[in-house]
Amino acid sequence: MLTTPLRKQLEARNKKIRNTYARLLKRGAMATAAKTAVAQKFNVSETTVYNVTKGV
Repeated sequence: MLTTPLRKQLEARNKKIRNTYARLLKRGAMATAAKTAVAQKFNVSETTVYNVTKGV
């Protein structure tokens, strides 16, 4: 299990990823392009963005 500070850090990052992804989709971006842009911005893989946004 993750320690509390690390988990809070990850949850905060995931919230930012979800919000950024949602904002791009609301502005009419294609899902693939939005996923790539968010992945580059937060320096994570597109798979991570997919998992975070789908709640895996």
